[in-house]
Amino acid sequence: MRLKGVFGIIGMLLLVVGVSTLIPFAVALYEHETKVAWSFLATMTLMVGGGGALSFFINGKNIDELSYREGIFTMGCGWLMVCICGAFPYLISGALVSVPDALFESFSGFTTTGATIAPSVEAMPKGILMWRALTHWLGGIGIIVMFLSMLPFLGIGGVQVYRLELPEFFGERVTPRVKETAKVLCTAYFLFTFVLFWLLFLGGMTAFDAVCHTFTIVASGGFANYDDSMASYTSPFLQWVMIVFMFLTGMNYAVHFKLLQGKLKTLLRDEEFLFYLLLAALCTFIISGYLALQEGSRFSGSMEGAFRTSAFQVVSIMSTTGLCTADYTLWAMLPQALLLVLMFVGGCGGSTSGGFKCIRVLLLLKCAYNELLMLLHPRAVRRFKLGRSPISNELVGSILNYLIIYLCALLICALLLTAMDLDLLTAFSSALSCISCVGPAFGLAGAAADFSQFPGFAKIVLSLVMLLGRIEIYAVLVLLMPAFWRE
Repeated sequence: MRLKGVFGIIGMLLLVVGVSTLIPFAVALYEHETKVAWSFLATMTLMVGGGGALSFFINGKNIDELSYREGIFTMGCGWLMVCICGAFPYLISGALVSVPDALFESFSGFTTTGATIAPSVEAMPKGILMWRALTHWLGGIGIIVMFLSMLPFLGIGGVQVYRLELPEFFGERVTPRVKETAKVLCTAYFLFTFVLFWLLFLGGMTAFDAVCHTFTIVASGGFANYDDSMASYTSPFLQWVMIVFMFLTGMNYAVHFKLLQGKLKTLLRDEEFLFYLLLAALCTFIISGYLALQEGSRFSGSMEGAFRTSAFQVVSIMSTTGLCTADYTLWAMLPQALLLVLMFVGGCGGSTSGGFKCIRVLLLLKCAYNELLMLLHPRAVRRFKLGRSPISNELVGSILNYLIIYLCALLICALLLTAMDLDLLTAFSSALSCISCVGPAFGLAGAAADFSQFPGFAKIVLSLVMLLGRIEIYAVLVLLMPAFWRE
């Protein structure tokens, strides 16, 4: 393996992320947070210096193009290095005093999980709040675009990175060339960021809150600037704006591109989108009915309030954004169970959301239905399709393999958490929330709680599980296989 070229590309990534610390650095200076400002200056020095030294290795003699194996290694190590370095501002500034806490917050930020260990977010300096939100924005699709923008150095490995981040069965490529796809993704990402900021700002948020929450929502993250998440903002306009954009960020970016081209019929032909919409709508109607009919509920007699609240929580959980306007752990058991299912399903493939992905669930349901038909007509020759594309048995097999690995990782994490004396509901829901990159869970980590009560080792385990879920498991697990390191 040509490690010089691989680490050189990782160095370029560290350079870009290191320079981005200038934004929270400027915020800290403006707010007269001297210690916080110095922490970002120190972090930038370390990341830019280290990244510059590593990127020095990139030249024509060291690397022409990366192989498939080197592309995987670049992706896994790149994410790990960025998440570790992202913990420096928390530790240096003293905002978080322990290494597990700082790593948890950094991993949660870059993987767009949004789980926090801060008992009081409002007590944090504004420079740190901006850094938390910025790590979401960079991790959402920013880092994907950064990797893809390095394609002149990645070569074939760049295509493998693309396939790891946006597997091909998640939808056709937006453009024939991967480099052009990076430009399209970047354009759509910046457009969402620009539009959402102005809607939140004009809707009554301060400029600082609008920027932070725009970074969070566009990336399908869950970091908020207040201890009660988004419950402080009771404006129906703001809540509906956030619902719409959370729903949009849970969609495949290839669909966004076609909509921007005016191809509105794309939505009607996209089976994954229709499944995503139907599941979200169905759960919203069921939960809103429960809220409106529940005795003593503040939504009694107010269908609009109940519908808006349920829609916010459903879309937030399904898109794995994780923001909340209500404590869903106080709801009836069926609404809670539906939200738990949505944590597993997640958003669409090729989006910034996490979870198992709607496309995989839809294909498995189609496969099960096809098997039932074969029982009725054993001599029939049937091939099921997704839209107009036929689905191969190899693809179905790969999804089943992924499901097995996904469930095994989930169960192992849950068992490790129960071994640390966490109750079963807290352990299972926290493991599911982190591997799906949702953020809030149930039990001790519910909507109105945080992960500060978890043992240090549990925070490290959950940090790694977030990374595992963010880059689709394979890119991490394959690095642990002895066969990967053999020539």
